[in-house]
Amino acid sequence: MVTAEESYTDQVTPVVKAEDEDGDLIDIRVLADHTPNAQTAVTTIANRTTGTYEYQGELINDAGKAINGRIVVKVNP
Repeated sequence: MVTAEESYTDQVTPVVKAEDEDGDLIDIRVLADHTPNAQTAVTTIANRTTGTYEYQGELINDAGKAINGRIVVKVNP
């Protein structure tokens, strides 16, 4: 699961992207305006084989603000 969370006070539409360990896009969401509350997006990843996986989440808005988050997940047998 990759989660990005941020609140904005400017009038823009944030977009959240999630990429897998190969850089392939696995999810993209346009967030509804909830100002002044935080906006949240969750991507669920399931059925991975044993191994270590790295995922990246990125939040970008129309004003060019960006937030990146990286998570490493270890799947045990």
